Amino acid sequence: MNVKYNESFNRIANTVKIEVMEAGLADLGREWRSEDMCSPYSRLYYVISGAGYLRLRGGDGKETEVYTMRPGYLYLIPNGLSYDYFCEDRLEKVYFHINVSLQNGLELFYGCRNYYEMQIGNETLDRMKQWITSSRPEDYFHMQGEIYHAVASFIKVAGLEAKVNRNYSEMVARLFALLPKLKISVSVRDMAKMLNVSESTLAKHFKKETGMSIGDYREQLVMGRARQLLALGKLSVGEIAEELGYCDQFYFSRYFKEHQGMTPSAYKQRYKISG
Repeated sequence: MNVKYNESFNRIANTVKIEVMEAGLADLGREWRSEDMCSPYSRLYYVISGAGYLRLRGGDGKETEVYTMRPGYLYLIPNGLSYDYFCEDRLEKVYFHINVSLQNGLELFYGCRNYYEMQIGNETLDRMKQWITSSRPEDYFHMQGEIYHAVASFIKVAGLEAKVNRNYSEMVARLFALLPKLKISVSVRDMAKMLNVSESTLAKHFKKETGMSIGDYREQLVMGRARQLLALGKLSVGEIAEELGYCDQFYFSRYFKEHQGMTPSAYKQRYKISG
């Protein structure tokens, strides 16, 4: 018997996770418009008919040229990209708001400075429209498979293969698994004790392997999750603070405003998920 194990497949399959935060079929008109958006999740748009428009914003907030989202194309708008969107007449699309998290817990497409597109066949669009309106459990798995296929394609288009394939030491990987379970008040010294290593060793290896301090990484992880939970709109600010490990809602609100420039309630109002 000759068996070949694919360790890379096992590692990626068990560490890269795609969370569908919202999905739907949208038939939109001129009311679909917003300025200076910066979504805390990535968006997949399967454009069926009509047209939508994107206007990207540079790092200085200045507008760039307008791009047309056309029928027969699939679009990815990455987490954290600043842009305006609008419709001049009609836009029909199947949409998914997704979070693609890596082994380190951070979002895969965060930091991309452009949107991505690829042409797809009418058969795929017809299937997606059928599946998104179906109540059959098997169709949810069909859609999940299509989402994974789309993400795989955009990983290549965006040149993110190395980011997905990045390996970490056992120590750092254990810290990745540990951090989401800890209250925000737990210090790096306490983390090191839990992992049976010295604080300096943990900090040194983490910085070397990730390019970030543990504090900066934790801030990015917690704020990213906070933005997503607020945009979902299903939990109160107090419930989100508790889920993220804050001692109380008021401390979380102060911390969030310090890093985001607005209160959690204002952020929730502005970025609550819509098609």
